Amino acid sequence: MLRHRTGERNNLETDSLEELNKSRLNEHEQSKSYKKKTLKKFIIVLCFVGFILYGVLPVCFILSPWLRGHVIFLTYISWPPFLNLTAPEKFGLKCVRNFYIESEPGINLGVWHILPKSRWDVCQREGFNWEKEFDDQRPVILYLHGNSGSRGGSHRVELYRVMSESKVDAHVVVFDYRGYGDSTLIDPTIAGVVQDAKVMYNWLKQKVDRSRIFIWGHSLGTGVTVRLTERLSLENDNPMGIVLESAFDSLWKVGYHHPISSLHRFLPYFERFFVEPVRQEDPNFDSEEKVGRITAPMLILHAEDDLVVPFALVVSSLLQLVFGMEKNVFFICMFKICSQCLS
Repeated sequence: MLRHRTGERNNLETDSLEELNKSRLNEHEQSKSYKKKTLKKFIIVLCFVGFILYGVLPVCFILSPWLRGHVIFLTYISWPPFLNLTAPEKFGLKCVRNFYIESEPGINLGVWHILPKSRWDVCQREGFNWEKEFDDQRPVILYLHGNSGSRGGSHRVELYRVMSESKVDAHVVVFDYRGYGDSTLIDPTIAGVVQDAKVMYNWLKQKVDRSRIFIWGHSLGTGVTVRLTERLSLENDNPMGIVLESAFDSLWKVGYHHPISSLHRFLPYFERFFVEPVRQEDPNFDSEEKVGRITAPMLILHAEDDLVVPFALVVSSLLQLVFGMEKNVFFICMFKICSQCLS
């Protein structure tokens, strides 16, 4: 009897071991199957992304002026989003007002005017008359910002404060081009944004003498500044001077050296699909061609460690061009990008 029970127990243990082995084998097979499916899905997704990135995107870029415009102007990128630009005091600015100016029929531009620190005591009095906002002899800076974002970007607000609250003690007038911020939502073009800047300059001339006006362009805004000032020089209507911060010679060169372009730069068709379309007149801010016709005094600011607009682009062409002409040109190289460099 005891031997019989022992045999049954051994049989049960054997069956249990077989079932356990089968279970482990099934789990192993399922694991291998899951890994194969996951790898297959990953390869499919990778191929799809590669097809879009290296097939569809180049074709769309060369065929679509609309896409090229959006890549250049980046109006759809705004951080932080949903800024209330009608309340500039919430950005830490003092003695500032928000208003709108019509650039063309149906196109309105959002504008801030920030008073210099020397006017704070006057503007903070009850009943301050903004009709007399320029009733002093302080310089007036018309600021033309770069692509993406709006006039409420934190890095831009820091610069406004340097301009208005430091020893510079200047009026700062900053606006959003069409398609940016709370200006009229319309796809910008080079002609359009230059027109917006011209309208703002003309508005300022109605308020102050042009001998008080400085036009300050940053990044893409330097392209707008160069085009605007070229026109003003031909009309003998120059401001007191212009400032080009992070300037470039031609936009297609910036695109060629931009960090994002490294995803496509190794491709044999990179120049044909990405560079040549930007060389066309409308999407290309060709400052190198136009800066030679500017007769206004010029200050060029550039950081040696600028990753978006390489310092070599400025030294190799733009600086050589302007220094070769008989005009007042000053250049400051900033070794680190920081607002304190301007204070």
